[in-house]
Amino acid sequence: MTTRTLRTASALATDLYALGEPARARQLQEQGLAMARRWFGDDNPRIALALNNLADDLCALGIYAHARQGHEQALGMFQRLYEGDHPHIALALHSLADDLRGLGDDAGARDLDEQALAMRQRLSEQESLTS
Repeated sequence: MTTRTLRTASALATDLYALGEPARARQLQEQGLAMARRWFGDDNPRIALALNNLADDLCALGIYAHARQGHEQALGMFQRLYEGDHPHIALALHSLADDLRGLGDDAGARDLDEQALAMRQRLSEQESLTS
């Protein structure tokens, strides 16, 4: 299987999720994560994205504790892989906030969303300065 196959499987999982089939999307994301780990090892941005996508599906299924674990792993990987502000870190912060909200921790969710928003604003400012 190639990286294009992996991207196609991920896109199909996104379609399934949008069509209200998060359980099937979860299966594809789990398969994709396993393939990506075989190809790229454990500390790679593609693995972190795959973890984040799978955790998104778990969150959609209401499996918030497991989703939280996946989002925490993805966030930790992104923070190790990228210095400072990065769109993937902001994404993972927001995704983790969704899990906390589902677990009833609205204050924790707000704190993470505030961090994600501040990071996205800094990234937007940097982008406007370079364009």
